[in-house]
Amino acid sequence: MSLAKNPSGIRYCLTLTCSPLIFSTRRTNSDGRLPGLLTKQQFTPGTYKVRFETEDYFNQTGTEGFYPYAEVIKSFKEVQFQYFNH
Repeated sequence: MSLAKNPSGIRYCLTLTCSPLIFSTRRTNSDGRLPGLLTKQQFTPGTYKVRFETEDYFNQTGTEGFYPYAEVIKSFKEVQFQYFNH
């Protein structure tokens, strides 16, 4: 089932896949986006993972979800830093 809108308030965390260090734990903004994931000082090229806690969101909206969480994994080079700063 789709709610046909960008989900705001979903809790997420950002990590480098080769490290247990969590860079950011926040919630999506009112547009369902993740602004300011990393600063230039925090960024290092590598493979990053964003984990969205979708079960909490679906419980709050009264919607039955299929996945308790969703992970997005992507490798970045230094020239691709702009993806983290929206």
